[in-house]
Amino acid sequence: KSFRWPSSTLLLLGCALLLLLSAVQFTFQARQYVVTPSQIEEWYPDRDTPSTREHLRQQQLWHWAEHTGWAERAKLAYDGGLLFFLLAVVTLTFPTGNLDDVGRTRWAVVAVALFGFLCELAWTIQTRIPRKLTDLPKVRPERPASS
Repeated sequence: KSFRWPSSTLLLLGCALLLLLSAVQFTFQARQYVVTPSQIEEWYPDRDTPSTREHLRQQQLWHWAEHTGWAERAKLAYDGGLLFFLLAVVTLTFPTGNLDDVGRTRWAVVAVALFGFLCELAWTIQTRIPRKLTDLPKVRPERPASS
C-alpha cells in the first residue's frame, strides 16, 4: 500500500476534476451573454423608438443577469474543485504505516499541504460564502449620473 487512504484520495480527485471541468463550462456559458449596448442596438433597426429603447434596456439587463449567474456558478465550481484537489494532495502526502517512524521532513510536507488547503478554505469562506446565487441582483443597479 503506497497511500494511506487510496479510495478517499481517488474520490477527492474525481470531485476536483468534475468541479474544475464544470468551472470551464460555466465560464464558457457566461461568456456567451457578454454583450455591449452598441451590439444590442445593432440587432434592432428601429432602435430609436421609445418602446424599442426600453426593450433594448431590458435585453441588456437580462444578458447581464445571465452572465452574472453563470459567472458565479463558475467561481463556486472553481473554488470547490480547488479545495477538493488540495485536500486530495493532503491525503496523498499523509504517511502510511507506523506514524512514530515518520521523519520530520515528511511531516513538513504534510504540514505544507494542509496549510495550503486551510489557506484556500479561509480565502473561499472570506470571499465567496457570503454571496449566494440567490442573493444576486435581478437587474443591474443604475449608474449614477456624472456631473
